[in-house]
Amino acid sequence: MKKYYRLLDNVEAEDRWHLGFPKDANGKEINPEHFRFVDRVECCPPLEIPVVHPGEPLDFTFAALDMPIVSKRVIQVLEQFAPKDFETIDASVEQVYHTYVVLNLNKMIKCLDETRSEFTLWPKDTKTRPDKVGLYNQITKIRGRRKGSGLGAWGSYEFFEEFGVRLAGPSGNEDVTS
Repeated sequence: MKKYYRLLDNVEAEDRWHLGFPKDANGKEINPEHFRFVDRVECCPPLEIPVVHPGEPLDFTFAALDMPIVSKRVIQVLEQFAPKDFETIDASVEQVYHTYVVLNLNKMIKCLDETRSEFTLWPKDTKTRPDKVGLYNQITKIRGRRKGSGLGAWGSYEFFEEFGVRLAGPSGNEDVTS
């Protein structure tokens, strides 16, 4: 079985920045959850990303609601491993002159080992969220990415080796397949 790893963002690190909710070029707030569910996002770039806690700019960080913000260096690594599996939306991070983008992953690999995980699905008779029927509702023991959950960024061992050597920001990774 192929192993997958979840990319983590160390939000506890000292002297690091924290980013807020994005706005499009017209000043309209964009829901950052759109970037977590492997959907194409229609918006008016460049997005404006506020710094809610000043600190060291990172190559990779999650902004509000786990929206991935990455430097051009991250994109160079991603292009080596999965050039067709993501799109980028230009972003301007407040008070930072480096080029950043919002990373929108557009490929999902179903890699939850349902035989070793504990979960419930949204029922067919749900009135509160009919758009979620059949998707994972709650997972209490996870081994893999939850299709439809949009949580985190995932990749192969080779990707994380390259990512960890070349980039600043991610706190590490977690094997979710063993």
